[in-house]
Amino acid sequence: MIKKETIIINNIAQGYIMCEQNKKAPVILYLHGGPGSPEYPIFQSQLNASYLCEFNICYYDHRGCGLSFNKKSKLSLDLLIEDVLDITKHLIKKYNKKNIILVAHSFGTYLGIKAVQAQPEYYSSYIGISQITNVKESERRIYDDLLKVCKEKKDYKGKRLLKKNTNSVKKLSNHYMKNVKGRLLKRYQIGLTRKPLPTYFIIGKIFSFPLYSLKNKLEYCKGLIYSSRSLFPMTKEINLFQNSYNFKIPIYFIHGIYDYQISRSLVNEYFEKLKSPKKELIIFEESAHFPNFEEPDKFNKIITSLCNT
Repeated sequence: MIKKETIIINNIAQGYIMCEQNKKAPVILYLHGGPGSPEYPIFQSQLNASYLCEFNICYYDHRGCGLSFNKKSKLSLDLLIEDVLDITKHLIKKYNKKNIILVAHSFGTYLGIKAVQAQPEYYSSYIGISQITNVKESERRIYDDLLKVCKEKKDYKGKRLLKKNTNSVKKLSNHYMKNVKGRLLKRYQIGLTRKPLPTYFIIGKIFSFPLYSLKNKLEYCKGLIYSSRSLFPMTKEINLFQNSYNFKIPIYFIHGIYDYQISRSLVNEYFEKLKSPKKELIIFEESAHFPNFEEPDKFNKIITSLCNT
């Protein structure tokens, strides 16, 4: 059964999509990226039966976006982490579990890793897809990587564009992220996905999603803008290298080899430093930023294996 639900967390109505198969099955809480980009409406068709049948999966929309959109919501990273812990407690109680599995993607991986660090007893394992580590250093390295790509491709216009925006990358300006980095990632298919998405693919998926009312669809778009504007300045300051190394549960990272949204070399460095009872870094050879979309069969098989260990 797939349904949308709403609960009150910290005095704010917040929503999620629940894929419930069997109340006795393990529970996964999935934290989306963005900020402000719930993924279930976009990737629903890529989730095959083997994945859904194994688990009860909660696709939670963080406050200020998607089913949790409310323009009066206060937004901060600390509040979002607190919300994650509260919805975790809700799921543990609802399904009568000792703990649950936490899966997060991109921006959601910061919330996830912090939740695991704060309350490890709530979780049996953590899986970070395109794990955020140090945002400013990641962008600096991606800038250098893009220069190399332009050189290899003999893209002199791209190289000049990067050189012209050296100061913009230091500030992570909206112009650089969208019109410089974003343009080059799309050109070389090393950004969101390895294969180019059809024009209006994402907006088409959102407006054709059967569980969304028209109000939900419009609020998805509003929440994307609101969350991005409110949270990106805080997101730029994220640095897990400062105090997030030690964990009491298994930690798994999944990363697409063509992902230039988040520096893979930095993920490798962070992975080597962290300590946990069990850890593994899994590279997807045909994916960019969304391995769960680009290689769904492999992703589902790995998730099922890791979560049933």
